Amino acid sequence: MAVQSMHTSAPRLATEPEKDSKAPTDVQKPRTIKERIQNMWSTIKYLFRFYLNGVKQIWRNREKVKKIKAEVASTGRDLTFEESTLIRTHSSDMLKLPLFLLILVTVEELLPLMRLKIRKRFELKRETRINELRAMVAANSSLQPPYEVQEADATLNALPKEALQKLMDVYNLSAWGGSALQRSRLVRHLRLLRTDDMRLATSTLLNEPSEESSELLADACTERGMYVFCSPSRAANVTVSQKIDSLRTWLELTQVETAVPDLELALMPTRIVERGQSELELEAEVKSDEKRSVAEQTNTVVQEVVEQEKRNEGTKKP
Repeated sequence: MAVQSMHTSAPRLATEPEKDSKAPTDVQKPRTIKERIQNMWSTIKYLFRFYLNGVKQIWRNREKVKKIKAEVASTGRDLTFEESTLIRTHSSDMLKLPLFLLILVTVEELLPLMRLKIRKRFELKRETRINELRAMVAANSSLQPPYEVQEADATLNALPKEALQKLMDVYNLSAWGGSALQRSRLVRHLRLLRTDDMRLATSTLLNEPSEESSELLADACTERGMYVFCSPSRAANVTVSQKIDSLRTWLELTQVETAVPDLELALMPTRIVERGQSELELEAEVKSDEKRSVAEQTNTVVQEVVEQEKRNEGTKKP
């Protein structure tokens, strides 16, 4: 009896090479204790160098401030816009100088990347408050023009508690304490703006701008509750010229023959046209950052410090 032969394909294992469980992979080997110590020492070195450079800059600014104050005292002239801004910034920096143990608190706002993130968080909140204030003004006739020309304390009493709290966010003022303390801070800020506006109007900053003056313009906009977020990676940036346009619009509304009432000045940001990144895009970015743990955010700051110092080190080499 003939036996029927069965033609079968070769076994799968015979045609496919057996996977080697010991084959090399892309997974990095854990660093040795020596490598970890070297990396830690390098990070500490760059952190300390960054802090030291910051201290030196603050000290240089201190010498500039002393010379400016001495010249103003001897000549009786008024401060320029740039000089008054430098003095305010220096006073704030001096308060942060002793925080060496809390170095990240000090350096975070000095780094370009971190400054953008801080500004994004502030401006998202500010944008929300502006929209809420616009709706509140439209629904409340006492907040609409014409405004009575009164003393600041009396005029701002017309502000409801909710509006006052929103203005704290708009102008980036401390919201600590009750309505009386918040109103007092707002009054002081408006007085500062009135003086600052006169200096800004006579400054060459708006007529002879440069890319180096971008931060100064941004700070001026921030103090006036205006949108200034800018990032080199975006097409919808607020450019130097747009910041200048916003500041000129502000001055056109405030530097008039009759002094602008304090209530009108306080609500002025609601009348300025917004420029820059949309609120929805900004909200998505901020929420993404907020989901990260404190350790992750701290590591980002540390890495940015190290990278910044490495870039500085590279530019100094011949």
